[in-house]
Amino acid sequence: MAKKRPQQRQPKQPSKRAQREAAAAKATFEDDESISSASEDDELQQPPVTDEREETVEEARLRRARAYVAEQRAAASDSDEDDLNERLREQREARSQRAFTRIDLDDFDGEACARRAVVLKGHRGPVTSVCLCEARNWCFSGSKDNGLLQHDTETGQKVRTLLPRWPKPANAAVEEARSRRRGERSSGGDDIAARQAREAEVLCVAASSDGRLLASGGSDRLIHVWDTRQGTLVHSLQGHGGDVLALAFRDALGFQEEDDDDEEDNDREQQLFSASSDRNVKHWQAEAGSYVETLFGHSAAVSSLDCGFDERPLSGGRDRCARVWKIRDETHLVFRAPHDSGLGGSVDAVRVIDRDRFVSGGDDGGLSLWSTRRKKPVVTIKRAHGCGAAVQKLGEDVPGPIPRWVSSVGSARRSDLVVSGSCDGVVRLWTVGARDDAAQSLDARGAIPQLGFVNDLACPASGAFVAAAVGKEPRLGRWEKVSKAPNAVVLLPLSGSS
Repeated sequence: MAKKRPQQRQPKQPSKRAQREAAAAKATFEDDESISSASEDDELQQPPVTDEREETVEEARLRRARAYVAEQRAAASDSDEDDLNERLREQREARSQRAFTRIDLDDFDGEACARRAVVLKGHRGPVTSVCLCEARNWCFSGSKDNGLLQHDTETGQKVRTLLPRWPKPANAAVEEARSRRRGERSSGGDDIAARQAREAEVLCVAASSDGRLLASGGSDRLIHVWDTRQGTLVHSLQGHGGDVLALAFRDALGFQEEDDDDEEDNDREQQLFSASSDRNVKHWQAEAGSYVETLFGHSAAVSSLDCGFDERPLSGGRDRCARVWKIRDETHLVFRAPHDSGLGGSVDAVRVIDRDRFVSGGDDGGLSLWSTRRKKPVVTIKRAHGCGAAVQKLGEDVPGPIPRWVSSVGSARRSDLVVSGSCDGVVRLWTVGARDDAAQSLDARGAIPQLGFVNDLACPASGAFVAAAVGKEPRLGRWEKVSKAPNAVVLLPLSGSS
């Protein structure tokens, strides 16, 4: 019986689904090849990458110096080479002398100065801050009464009220009767207090170098930028999470003698820095009302701020540190304040003297002179304003164990004059040596009687007078009160005081 030959199995045909997947994979592979070849062609057509980097500040300064020397040498002949070197040396010495001036206080008389003092009236509450515009002889001041005033330093008259002060506290019964006559619904004296607290206390003010813009800040956590020529509000800047405690414009006047590049003059004058109880320092462009950046580093409230000629703001806070911020290098220097026998140590007042030095004061009663080249203070005056409670009457000092708080410091920029204020009944004057002196010093030169809390100080570059923001209460609290002190800005003349 013949065997059946086994039938060969036919290969299984792929399903329609498998055929579709294979076709899709083939199409994807072809697309990838085309894209890869196209990208390779693009890479071949790209221009070569050049190794270019942004010029640093030091390199730009060196380039301008070399260009200036080359220009002077091209104008001079070979025989005038020695004359050229001598001329450059004389220019450098003259420039150094202009950068640091000495205020004549040899015949200073504090009592005569106090008798010639000019009181700028208009505030009802304690004056918390003051700033000057030397180009226009203006003085701006802010107060706890919500007032923001502008005065003329030559005449002593009020020029403008930028922000009106709160009205006098109204009697609840009188206010309720007025409301009934107007047909309004009365709900007691709570509405009166709420209406009076609708605005915020002004805690700090700062004016630009040209006097066109004024910045104010306070407990409303806003920074208000004003046009001083029109007396109008330009911007209200938001961003801080706490009370705005300090403001500072970059000082552009110092560049007029040191730099010949005018391209950034407007930017320099509009650079605004703010400090707050939220532990941050912020950088703004005031005229445009734009935010630039936030400077982090402080671990407590930042209560003082200043900015000199360079783009290096100086800040001080309750973390016992002063910090110099190098904006262009994106770094900062930290200076830890010493404290007297464990008492305090916060940096509540700072002021730039020149490019390398600044002064600071705090709640331990110490007044310190610093150099940015050293981490520790060059000179420290312990208990600069004595110890004890606030003086309630001139000439009656009741000593105590606790040093008096140095609440304010000021200086005539690029000079040897430094002033400090507290609650001991005087504004104290100090002198510092030139930054090139071998031995740095901080010497007491006199005192001007002034009753009350000196919450802020400002001096023009000439050192002709001192503007003191005086109040019955301290700037950031109400833990003590001097009942007989004025709530005003007091101009204390220094020249011709004998």
